[in-house]
Amino acid sequence: MRLLTTSFAAAIVAVAAFAMAAEGPDPLAVVRAAYVDGVHRNADADAMRAGFHDSFRMYVNGDEGVTVVTLDEWAERVAKAGADPQRVTPDIAAELEIVAQSGDAAVVRVELRRDGKHVFTDFLSLYRSADGWKIVAKIYQRHP
Repeated sequence: MRLLTTSFAAAIVAVAAFAMAAEGPDPLAVVRAAYVDGVHRNADADAMRAGFHDSFRMYVNGDEGVTVVTLDEWAERVAKAGADPQRVTPDIAAELEIVAQSGDAAVVRVELRRDGKHVFTDFLSLYRSADGWKIVAKIYQRHP
C-alpha cells in the first residue's frame, strides 16, 4: 500500500510540474525580460513588445494631469534610444515584488535604480492568457 501511495504522490507532483511549465514564465520573469532589460537596460523595443500586451497603456501624472502613452508610442521611443550610436548602456538594478496575484491577474512593484540612483517606483499590472503573462498597464512615481 505504501508503494502505491508513494507512486500516486509522485504522479501528482509530475502533473503539477508539467502544468506549471506549460504556463510559461511567471509575472516576475516577464517584467525582468520585457521591462527591466527590454526597456531600461538594453533599449530593445522587440524584447519590450514580447512582454507587453498590444492594448498596454502607461498613465503619466504630470503638470497637465493624467495623460496616456500607448505601447506603440513608448516602443517607438525605446527603439529610437536603442538606435542611438552614442547610447551608453546604464547600470540597471531592480527590486521586483508581486504585490498581489489572483488567478490570471497580478500587480508587480518595481524599484528601479539607474547608475545607482533610485529613479522609479513602478506598479505594473499583468494578465495571463493563452500567450502567457503580459504587462497591460503601468503607473509610476519618478524620484528626483
